[in-house]
Amino acid sequence: MFKRLFSTFEATGATAGEPSRPGRMAPLRQSYDDWRFERDFTAVMTALDRLSDRQLHLIGLTRGSLFDAVEEMILDTAQQRALGREVIELLEGSQRDAITAEEDGSRKFEQPQGLRAA
Repeated sequence: MFKRLFSTFEATGATAGEPSRPGRMAPLRQSYDDWRFERDFTAVMTALDRLSDRQLHLIGLTRGSLFDAVEEMILDTAQQRALGREVIELLEGSQRDAITAEEDGSRKFEQPQGLRAA
């Protein structure tokens, strides 16, 4: 619900000739993202903190390194997501370029209607 609200927000009071100012929502969007991050971080820490020392040892963690391990997991995940978004953008861009080049090539080699090969 909030994602849709934030992405489709138009400034109130904007008339038809006046552009909307979506930048007004940037601080609210950032606050919401920060709140979600803190909530998720707390949930992960709480879940792992419930494990016994033996269970933590089984997954390669200790109670002393729990905070650092969760922080590292979150940072690694954020880097992987950013890399994934970049790859998708590159693939979509190259696909658009290929389609454009294909369309330009087909137009380039079309024979004019007045000329016919004998």
